[in-house]
Parts: sequence; C-alpha cells; structure tokens
Amino acid sequence: MKKGAKGRHLFRFALIADSHLNPVDEGNTSPWQTNHLANPRNEVVVRAVNILKPAFTVHLGDVVHPLPYTSSYKGAAEYANNLYQKLNHPFYITPGNHDIGDKYLAGNPAATITQESCKVYESFFGEQWQTFERDGVCFIILNSCLFGSDSESEDLQWKWFEKTLSLNSDKRIFLFSHYPPFIADRNEENNYDNIEQEPRARLLHYIEKYKVEAIFAGHVHTFFLNQIFSTLSYALPSSTNFRQDYAEIFRVNPAQEFGRNDVGKFGFFIVDIYEDGHISRFARTNGSTELIDASEISNQMEFRPENSKPMNISVDMCHEWCEVLRLPYNPPLDAFTRKKVRNDYSILNLWDCGIEHIRIPVSDISDDQVWERVKFLSHLGIRFTVFTVSTFSNLVRERLSEISNSIHAFEMISVKPDEKLVNLKVASLDIPVYFSPIYIPQPHSGSAGPFDHTMASGYFVSDLSEHFQAPKYIHSGRDLDGIVVRVPYGDSVLDAIAHLGALQSSSDMQIVANICLLPNKSSLNNNDDDAISLRVAEACFASLMNPQIHIRLDTFVDIDRGYFLRHGLFDRRHNPRKAGLLMKQIKDVYGALKNLYVSVEVKSDGVKEFQLKWDKGALQLQLKNGIFKEIV
Repeated sequence: MKKGAKGRHLFRFALIADSHLNPVDEGNTSPWQTNHLANPRNEVVVRAVNILKPAFTVHLGDVVHPLPYTSSYKGAAEYANNLYQKLNHPFYITPGNHDIGDKYLAGNPAATITQESCKVYESFFGEQWQTFERDGVCFIILNSCLFGSDSESEDLQWKWFEKTLSLNSDKRIFLFSHYPPFIADRNEENNYDNIEQEPRARLLHYIEKYKVEAIFAGHVHTFFLNQIFSTLSYALPSSTNFRQDYAEIFRVNPAQEFGRNDVGKFGFFIVDIYEDGHISRFARTNGSTELIDASEISNQMEFRPENSKPMNISVDMCHEWCEVLRLPYNPPLDAFTRKKVRNDYSILNLWDCGIEHIRIPVSDISDDQVWERVKFLSHLGIRFTVFTVSTFSNLVRERLSEISNSIHAFEMISVKPDEKLVNLKVASLDIPVYFSPIYIPQPHSGSAGPFDHTMASGYFVSDLSEHFQAPKYIHSGRDLDGIVVRVPYGDSVLDAIAHLGALQSSSDMQIVANICLLPNKSSLNNNDDDAISLRVAEACFASLMNPQIHIRLDTFVDIDRGYFLRHGLFDRRHNPRKAGLLMKQIKDVYGALKNLYVSVEVKSDGVKEFQLKWDKGALQLQLKNGIFKEIV
C-alpha cells in the first residue's frame, strides 16, 4: 500500500514467497508435517494466480525446501519448474537460501552459498540477478544470499546493480530480494533474517539515492512493513507455512504444530500499479489443498480498490498495535542473539478490511516508539482519533501539530466539557474537538445482588433532543465540533444510525456512533460470531447509507481476558473472524453501489435476510455462518 495511489491503473503483478516445494517421489523432506502439504498448497496458489491474470509473477525465494547439497534438491527443483510452467504469464525467481545456500553468518544452521551451489541453482532456475521492464517501470531481482560473502560474484552483482540503477534512474524502480534489509530497525544487529550490516548500509544508500518505490522480500514467512526513506519495505508471508519462532509475536497459544500450520497466514500478494503509486494486497489461501477453492481465493482480489468508496468506519486499537518484542535465543535460528521483531499484522488487517481510521490514546503519541509508527501510518493515509481523559504535554501538542492533517478528531473524555482537557489550545491546531461524557452508573446502595462495575463514555441516543445544541467549553464558550454516542450491544445499528443521521442533518454538530460489541455485563463473553457478524454488517451498510455519520467499532482484535470479553474482527493470532471477512466482502462487493438503502429482517428460523436497493437495482442477501449469499 502506498498513500496517494492514483491515476490510471497500469497493470498488476503477483508475488509468491517461500513455497518450500518437495520432490514428488520422496514426499516430505522436512521434520515438520506441515511441509508435507507444500506441493498441493502451491498447486492451489498457481491456479488462483492464473485466474487473476497478472502481467507477471515473481517468486521471492525458497522455491524448494531441500538444500542444493542434498540428493532431494533435483527432484524438488524439477517439480517446481513443472508447477510454475502452468502460469500463463512471465515468471521470475529471486534466489532464496534454500535454493542457493544461506548467507554468511556465524553459526548458520545450513551450508552457506558457494560458487558450486550457484551453478546448481542456475542449472535449474536461471540467472541469479536480473532486470525487466513493464510500462516504463523497472523491476530488479537481487541475489541477497551473496551479500556479505566477499566473493567475486558479490562484487559483480554490486557493479551490475549500480549500473542498472543508473541506467533506469528516470524510471520507477521496484526491488525483489529474498532477505529483507532489516526486520524492525535499520540499525539492528545481524541475525538470521536480515541482510548483514555492511551490505545493508550499501543497499539502503542505493535505495535512497535512486528513490526506489518498494522492495519486496520473503524468508521470514510472516508480514513486516518498514519505511526506508521514501521506500516501502515489505516482508511477505509464505504460501506454505508459518515460521513457528515468530509465533512468539502473539500472546496466545500457537496454532497447530507449534504455530507452523497457522493457516490464516498463508497466501500470496497482488500488487496493482497505478500512474502514481501502488497498492499491495494479501490473498489468503488458508492453506487450502483443494483446487476447487482457487476461484474463491481469487475473488478476494477481483475488485479494484479505486472502484470502492471507503466506509466511514474506524476501529478502537485496544491492544498494543506496534510493540517491538525481543524473541528468545534458541537454535537452530538465532541461537546466539536476541532478535527484535514487531507485529505488523494490524496494518495488514486494516488494509484487508478497508479501514483507514483508527482510535488511539494520547499516550501512543507521547511514546517515542509508537510515535514513529503513527507517523508511518500517517504517510500511508491512515487517519487518527486521539483521545484523553487528562491534560497533555507540549511534546504531544507538537506531535499532533506535525500530523494535524491526519488527525480526524481530538476526543476529550470527562464528566462535562472542560477546556482544561484540551490545554495548550489544541483547537488552535485546527483539529476538531469531540466530547465523550463519562458514563456514571446509577447508585446501587440498598439493593441486593451483585454489583457490576462499569467504566465507559459517550451519550446514549435517548440523551439527544430533536434539536440538540453543541456543548461548549466551560471556560472559553467555544462550541465543540462533535460528540460521541454509544450504541449498546443489542440495539439495532441501522435504526440508531438512521436516527442520528436525521439529528445531524439539523445541526452543524458531527456525531461519532460508537458501536458496542462488548456485552452488557462484565462477566459475559460475547463469542457469538454470527451475531457479531450481523452487527458489523449493519454498521457497514449504515455507513454506506449515512456517510456523514462516523461509525466506530469498539473491538478490532478479540478481548479474551479481563472483563467484557468479546470477539472482534480478528482473533488474537490476527487471523480474520467471520466479522472481518464479512466487512471485507461488503467493502469489495457492495461498496461501490450508489444511493444504497438496506433493511434487515430476522426470519423465524433465525436466518438474517438483507434487502438491498440502489439506483440501478435490488438484491436480497441471506447472512448465514458469517457469509452473504444472494437469494435468487
């Protein structure tokens, strides 16, 4: 994804990473049973990619699992070539460490790259580095396994690379590398998953000098996103398996086979190139081995992002969303260093759902580490609501000023509007100020039974009069720009938004409708995915019908411990729940409909039916098991 992707759509290409294919006659060449599924999983990928008809496909390395020095390599390489010959368009390969040998690093678990291993690679897969062009865009494939080898081949590649960049300096440039330049920080120590510091610095110099638009890498089997000057650096998930060492990122038990078979992480990328910028999207295969699923997988990418209007919906980022973790040192990978990593699946999942607006506390702005990611997301086009219940520092004010164009609103939470909460004259930054009153529970004295502690904010719909007036700051008399209204779980979202839309039409006051997924009692666990899907579907359609009302969903990722437990759009491993998949479906399929009107009816058997009417047609949908199906 890149902010400002606009203009005419030029073409699209596909990216596959870390397929780890096996020889047909020998079966699994890994101690992990998940790897036994690599071949059929990638048969599905190839068919799905063909349906999407990209201009070309690039494999980011680790095409095969056996190493060049093993007897199984030949059979795996032959199977790989037969498989990828089924692609109906040009196909390019970036050498991976399994394909050509590991980079030079003390304590490497496998044999490093040599002149002989390079010859073996070339005999099956062709050139180690190469360049090609499409519609005036230059694409460069590098053999990153050579970096740091101090070999003649490394020197030749560097000379070729610099010459290629110079000859194409007037073009947009994209790079492909197996190893990402770095994982979390450009100055991080050498580890199994990055390019060594000396060649890394040289690579980053060229990236900055020639204003490379993006670099795509594999190797880590998970998603990382970084910024190198103006360049986006992507590390992509595998089409086959998840690196179980990275299961440490998620604060829940790992998926099957200690995290390796975390099927929600498997898939491939589609990159759409526009006259200005590009958009990258993840097609999840969920580890399917059934060719019949290829059509449904490709449907995730059928629409073009520019054809769908964004829904005016934000999400609460309740969990830490950009924390840097220190992984255990543990063989065979990084047995001698403590590697730092960051969970970037929040960004990937925001893109997936088409969410361009998040709500964060003011403490995220004051935290230096989080602030760097806030600025990064601002560059990508994400907008923010920043909230607080207390005063804030000059540092926060300066930072809000720096990204003021990306701030949707400053939300102050208190018993009543108080200028002290927006000290340092935040209003002078031209940032809208919204008010969310603290909800005060009714007195419980003298009554029997349990007492349920509640801490919340926001007006109720019933609190608002037919012609409500904007509250004022107590001291300054300045009108507020907006208010926050809660829609408790169980209340109809469509009805609430329709009512709020009518109220807002008679006032300059902006309204944020906070759609509660949390249950009404702190001791309950709202894990009814079908009911949550219905509520999210209503919120999406309500947004499309009432774009003037900003809608907020109070749960992005599951709350699975503490109080008011509930499922959100994604689970704690950051895999989509039914509601997340449904939100993506509504955005992709129905987001472009004009003058939309939607009503919902719950049948006697509990099935939910949606009636859609728009300027050019009508449709009846049945919501069952979190999926919309058209009723003919």
